[in-house]
Amino acid sequence: MTILNINKPIDANGNPYDPSRFPSLSYTTPLGANATYTQPWIDSIQTGFTFPDGLTVFRSGTAGPQDVNFVSGSVYTDQAGTLYIDQSDDKVNVQSVSIAVSAATLTQIPLQQLTSRYYRFRYDNGATAQGTFVLSQISERIDAFNQMSLTGRKAKVISATYDQVLNTAASGITTITITPPVGELWRIKVLAISAPAPAGAASGTHLFEIRSGVASSSYNAVMSAKSNFGDPATILDNYITSGTSSKIPTTEQAQQQAILNLVATNDSPLSIVYSNATNVTQTGTAIIRMVREVEYVV
Repeated sequence: MTILNINKPIDANGNPYDPSRFPSLSYTTPLGANATYTQPWIDSIQTGFTFPDGLTVFRSGTAGPQDVNFVSGSVYTDQAGTLYIDQSDDKVNVQSVSIAVSAATLTQIPLQQLTSRYYRFRYDNGATAQGTFVLSQISERIDAFNQMSLTGRKAKVISATYDQVLNTAASGITTITITPPVGELWRIKVLAISAPAPAGAASGTHLFEIRSGVASSSYNAVMSAKSNFGDPATILDNYITSGTSSKIPTTEQAQQQAILNLVATNDSPLSIVYSNATNVTQTGTAIIRMVREVEYVV
């Protein structure tokens, strides 16, 4: 499968990225009872970030002396806890904002303006050890230059649910198309998709594919999560968490960036394609949750 993303910068490996917003943390190791995860301090005044796969995101000096000035993210865990957003100018005197995290709920970390040089996420788990923990962080540069590229009307962030009962026969395909109203441009910030293992299946695979483009066979494929017949197919918080057969893209950083690069309009909607290659009909419900930034075209 060819991953296409038109008019986006790419790194040396051909992976697309957005030079003004990028993932700076993906932490998925469950915490023990009353344990704490503390992210290393990030210096917001720098020329770029280098990720494990070698991708470096650079910004020019035109944005101002502070390369990163906002941070956001999300957290999902099966146990309650507390997230802290720490800021400091010297890594000693720390100011913090706390966010309560409920169990088994995707908690959005709202956009926080950085007023100090250094920042980090810190998470305190509750009295019960975690079985699942996904903490994500998005660092952004938002300034007058970026705002001038918008349409002139203030954007807003909206969360929405698009769950759909599947009735996909063996070897069948179901396409779920999400189309923005005329005059709206959606920038996807968080996408969560899950389909249960087909009940009674004894062989085969099933998969989700995220496509961007007009309603035709020429969709741009953005992400694919394929699972064996006995496992769910799941994309949680922009990452493929269940993909026992194959994952495209293969790395978590590339998966996160693929979602962050998604843009949908009325003429170019977002499509979620479910393919059932098992030996039974899939009758479960596809869980689809989205957080999007809406820009109004004027």
